[in-house]
Amino acid sequence: MQLLDCKLANTVRIFQQHVKSNGLTPTQMKEATAKQLNDGHAARILLFVKLFYRYPRSGNGLREGGWIDFEDMVIQAGRYIEAGTYQNPYKMVLADEFQDSSRARRPFDSFRSTVRGT
Repeated sequence: MQLLDCKLANTVRIFQQHVKSNGLTPTQMKEATAKQLNDGHAARILLFVKLFYRYPRSGNGLREGGWIDFEDMVIQAGRYIEAGTYQNPYKMVLADEFQDSSRARRPFDSFRSTVRGT
């Protein structure tokens, strides 16, 4: 694989991570794309959106293999917190790199405030 191919693959993966970790739906993606088509980057935006829509097929391979990626782990943990199904046994929780929070990580904000003894 050539360097340009590696850079493109990495750029697409980062794009996918941002979309997934922020919980964007296909409708929200289309709305965001439509708003940005006049800023001079329409071709790039449309290419990325097309590539993203191919991603769920590879995500299905993860599920079929019984595997999960980092974004899915964060999303699933957030759902457990929001549903109240996670019983917290800890007195303290350390959150490193919390400045990188995404929409998928928002439930952890409320979780931190429910830690016993705080």
